[in-house]
Amino acid sequence: MSPPRSGGNKPGAPATISVYPTERHVERAASTSVTSARRFLERLRESIDDRRPASPPLLRVMAKRALGREKAERFEQAGVAIAADATVGALARSGTTADDLLRTKTARGRSLAGILRAVDADLEALSRFDPRRPFGRSAAARLASSAAVLPFEAHLDAMPDLDGAVVDTWLAVHEAIRARGGRGVKLSLPRFTDAADDDPIALVGEALERRLADEADAFEIDWFDETRRTATSVLEAHGSAAEARAVAARVRSALDAGAKPDRVLVVVPSRDEAFLEPLRAAMREAKIPVSEAWGPPVDSSPEARTLLSLLGMAGERLDRDAIVELLRTPGLHPGILVREREEVRAVERAARLAARLGALPVVQDRDGRLFVEVLRADMKDGDEESDFWMVSAMEKLAERVEMLRGGKTVDRFVGGVIETLDNLRLGDPSAREIRHALAAQQSALRAIADGAVAVRAAREALEGLREAHRVLGMSDEPARIGELSLEIEQTLASVRTAARGAAGRSGAVRIGELREALGSPHDLVVLTRMSGRSYAPSPSPSLLDETTRRALPPTRRPRSARERAVVREAELAWALASANEVAISYSSTDDDGREAEPPHREVALALANGAKRVLEPASRLSHDSARLSRRAVELAALAAGRPPSGTLAKVVQVELDRQAFFAQPSALPGRFTGLVPPSMTAMLADRIGGGSPERATPVTFVERAYACPFRAFAERALRARRTEDLSDVLAPRERGDLLHKALHAAFEADLKAPPSATVQDRIERARAAIDRALGVETFASPLRREGRTRAAQDALVVFSDEISGDRTFYYREGERKFGHREPDPWGPVAVTYEDGPTVYVEGRIDRLDMTLDRSGIRIVDYKTGRPRARRAREGDFQVPLYALVAKRLGPTETSGVYVAIGPGGSSVIVPTKEAERVLDDETLERVASVAAAAITRLWTGWIAPRPSSLGVCQHCDARDLCRRPAVMPESVEEDSSKDGAR
Repeated sequence: MSPPRSGGNKPGAPATISVYPTERHVERAASTSVTSARRFLERLRESIDDRRPASPPLLRVMAKRALGREKAERFEQAGVAIAADATVGALARSGTTADDLLRTKTARGRSLAGILRAVDADLEALSRFDPRRPFGRSAAARLASSAAVLPFEAHLDAMPDLDGAVVDTWLAVHEAIRARGGRGVKLSLPRFTDAADDDPIALVGEALERRLADEADAFEIDWFDETRRTATSVLEAHGSAAEARAVAARVRSALDAGAKPDRVLVVVPSRDEAFLEPLRAAMREAKIPVSEAWGPPVDSSPEARTLLSLLGMAGERLDRDAIVELLRTPGLHPGILVREREEVRAVERAARLAARLGALPVVQDRDGRLFVEVLRADMKDGDEESDFWMVSAMEKLAERVEMLRGGKTVDRFVGGVIETLDNLRLGDPSAREIRHALAAQQSALRAIADGAVAVRAAREALEGLREAHRVLGMSDEPARIGELSLEIEQTLASVRTAARGAAGRSGAVRIGELREALGSPHDLVVLTRMSGRSYAPSPSPSLLDETTRRALPPTRRPRSARERAVVREAELAWALASANEVAISYSSTDDDGREAEPPHREVALALANGAKRVLEPASRLSHDSARLSRRAVELAALAAGRPPSGTLAKVVQVELDRQAFFAQPSALPGRFTGLVPPSMTAMLADRIGGGSPERATPVTFVERAYACPFRAFAERALRARRTEDLSDVLAPRERGDLLHKALHAAFEADLKAPPSATVQDRIERARAAIDRALGVETFASPLRREGRTRAAQDALVVFSDEISGDRTFYYREGERKFGHREPDPWGPVAVTYEDGPTVYVEGRIDRLDMTLDRSGIRIVDYKTGRPRARRAREGDFQVPLYALVAKRLGPTETSGVYVAIGPGGSSVIVPTKEAERVLDDETLERVASVAAAAITRLWTGWIAPRPSSLGVCQHCDARDLCRRPAVMPESVEEDSSKDGAR
């Protein structure tokens, strides 16, 4: 490098300035005479161009409008418009003009020329310029006469990728410096002493020399001798996680050997997030501090996902899982949704609403009315009145989404999204959140920062989009929500949580891009993901075909795939020569265990030159795997057969006890196998309920407690609930609810009919009542409306059969609730087991029929499945316990039946024999005793997962919580069934 000179330059100008491709080079140089190419050229452009740069959203909107002017139907989709903008950007960076495209005489060239010309016209009209297009040779004179501070010499280092318009730009700078009496521009490139004929850097340099040969005063290429090096170690791994462990172990080894953290670089190609996640985890496990050149993508943050979910629901349908995720988003301030001003209570309300919505059977709905309807129906009579705010909260959320849809123009739609962000206060942590984050680990603060960056990026994208439409006079154009959402999604996907080339942390290992290794000395460089295509160049713009590209002028066209591959290989070779040690890592298999693509040729070259080969197995439990922490060492020791120690030994013993308990049906439960300690039984009994008339337990819960104690415990103590996705087709449970409602409406209408009404009149009255009860004519999807119609028809068939045949019993009332606060004689039922405590039971009777002389009463229970065609036994509680209530009316005989309703309204009454329907006092007393025993067993803490039959586990609400093996020998199942029946 030449000594400093002042020459004829302006006063205060630096003698020599070194220009590097990345901010990381500038940071490590720590000198005022070093800058990045981007900053250097931006300052020069500001001195000669008084126009404003066009923003990325403005350029995208211009490209989209240009596509519309071309009348090309294939270009109308938003995704193609984004690709067109990328194509325009690539052409601009290469210096391609519209005239160049027209001279190609291809159809694609003419189309792209029209787009480029339209974009240029819009830029000219707005006095803007495309920052992707470098200033060319014509700017040399303006630079020389401008107020720009030019150095005596500009030394370009670590830049093997000069091409096209970039070369013209540096020629203009060179000419301007020379005009002021300076030396101009010099480019440094390495010349490997043992280079082969196909050496990539030599190929790049020769192409550039040919490009400069026709220039009268071209800048100089300064070739310096360099020794080509190969990797000193090769890390072969089985999968991404294994490769990340191997890289972390190699970095830690280098640090232990004395390498400085800021002189260690881990190169990850193409910002491969699928590999970066396990790499971050491995570095954290090894306690190695890192700094990233980019950070995670913005769209990976919960705040960004929430925004994208809102946009997706505005464009299509409200989605249950998306709403639940929104309500549980960290940093969300849901006060406006749940109508609660105080932050803590608002968050608690949002969590409760999310839990309730997650258990609803609705998956998606267009306008949210189905969510509101099902949520309102899900509010049981026993729910506290304060919980009904959930219905209004769901209505508020649906209104918010509908408000976004109501933004008919771009300006109104974007304004509505920004207003929603402001109302939800996403990315605006409260003092409480910051205080909790400061008291927690550093990751909590990092999450808050990433969320703030994501929301800021989203706001900038939205504001940029609105401003772009405004300056182009397109604010009042119809808003296509899908297209706008895609543009915002693409913008967020391209933004990282760290600024481009973010500064490194002191004492931290760098995770960055390949260019950061060029010409910058390092103690260790690790080139990760060295498979055949990981370091391949990015694909060319999709709208520029090869025929059109080849017809463009050689100095003003994007590089071909082959040319870009040569540049990338040159960067790899230079990176290998810039470090004292280089490690190469690659995965020989993918994460599914399948053979991956072959490794890069540098792997074979390194091994041929004696590089050390390290194999990292897929499992971290293998004896050959890297040990990054004490926990990893302990896990590997356990896998090798060593006995556990400390807390882990206790956990293992618990699992062994559970295994023995399930294998032996006669084994009694213990602390970890279904027996609650005596100190907690009082609290458990309170959770289970049934100890007083005010907290009576439902009959259906008694049946579940008898079927499996753990299932009942999970429902009441752990709040486990079964979730059934509600699709357009009615689920069996929903059909059953509709049939119950329809039959009750039909019989109630018949009860009010005059005695003179004919059978046909009564059927018509029932039909009208059923239609009103089921809302057959209300809004619903076609399949759901058809499902309601069929349920109504089935109920009408059952009603018609009932009133048309010979009758002994007549309808008295239906849906009769008994329990606390009900008038006499409909209070709760009190049952006992032997001399134990009293258990109070409540419920709802589907139908009560009586004889004309009121001497006989019959309980009817509807079933949509096939009931068991047998006499009542200990497992049947509904009809017998209902009968205990009905006996208060004073009949001389009580009976009970199940009515199974099949498709088309076909019905079967069981038991079929009249004698088997009669419920005598002895039977009722026995059933009541068993019911009380099932509940008192729970009160005492006996919650063992001992199902009473094989079928209980198949549809259990708590199957995911239960530790009982899914498959057990039949003999064990049978014994377990007998044991659970005691």
